[in-house]
Amino acid sequence: MIYLIIYLSLGLLYCLGALTYSYFFEKEDSDSFERSISNLCLGLVVGALVWPFLAYTHLNSYLNPPFTPEIFAIKQKDLVEAMSVTEVEEKEIVHDPLSAVFELPFGHLNSKWEEFKGNYKPSTLWSFKSEYEDYSGISIKEGYVKLEEDGSIKDFFIHQDYRKPKK
Repeated sequence: MIYLIIYLSLGLLYCLGALTYSYFFEKEDSDSFERSISNLCLGLVVGALVWPFLAYTHLNSYLNPPFTPEIFAIKQKDLVEAMSVTEVEEKEIVHDPLSAVFELPFGHLNSKWEEFKGNYKPSTLWSFKSEYEDYSGISIKEGYVKLEEDGSIKDFFIHQDYRKPKK
């Protein structure tokens, strides 16, 4: 009987601590006073019975925070080399032995390349290779970027997008 009293007392203390923390530090909802009192009573009763599970989930969420994927952005460290538009077009011509793709720069993506190239007056582009982590592994994007006068990156063209698994 003493073990049951200790178990329930620990559960009540844990639930009181958790409810006090949520009352002072978490966003407050616009519940009525009666509803908040009934939630408090229900929380204390249920929490006193299943407090080891609640303590485990609370500790687990603290020790193992949820994964937040990186957002794709091209950084200065991702830039590989400066190339002229003609060098890019010579490098990226698709040679298909079955002739399913025209021998144009970037093959089926040629119309997008022409649109990207048409909005750009200077003759220098930078190639890039950007790696970032998302839910399924490491995502890799390769392409070309236009640099502004201040060195910022506004416009880019991606011609390869692939993944490699997490290790």
